[in-house]
Parts: sequence; structure tokens; C-alpha cells
Amino acid sequence: MKLKGVILDKYVFPKVLWACAQYRNFKVGIQVHKDVITYGAELNLQVRNSFVDVYSKCEDIEGAKRVFSQMAEIDFLSWNSMIS
Repeated sequence: MKLKGVILDKYVFPKVLWACAQYRNFKVGIQVHKDVITYGAELNLQVRNSFVDVYSKCEDIEGAKRVFSQMAEIDFLSWNSMIS
């Protein structure tokens, strides 16, 4: 996506993370997590919820709990991601 000139932001990252979660691609999910931090979108609630989803679906429950516990704001989707 970077090579194609797609602007990476708080709207694009959740979509990419959703794909990582659906395909259980933890390696790409970790790389996207690094990119999120680089682009400064790590505090966005939707991005954080997507992280919880990726980590839990890729069977890194400790990683999901860590992201969840560091969230400044928790909503219905946050809880839903963590429970599922």
C-alpha cells in the first residue's frame, strides 16, 4: 500500500488490521502495528479495537490483554473484541 501511494491513517489501518485478523496473519499484523506507531495513529479507538481483534484471533491472548489494558477509552466494540 505504501508503494501505491495510499495515505495511511486512522481510517485505513482498521481495514488492513481487519484483513490480518480474518486471515490470521500475525506477521503482517505486527508489521502494521509498527506502521501505526510510526504514523501516530496508535491512540485511535478504532485502531486499538482492531489490534485487540488481530491479537486475539491470532491466538496472542496476552498481547490482546496488553493492548486492551492500555486503552484510555473502552467502548462496546472494545469489550466485544476482547470477549470474542
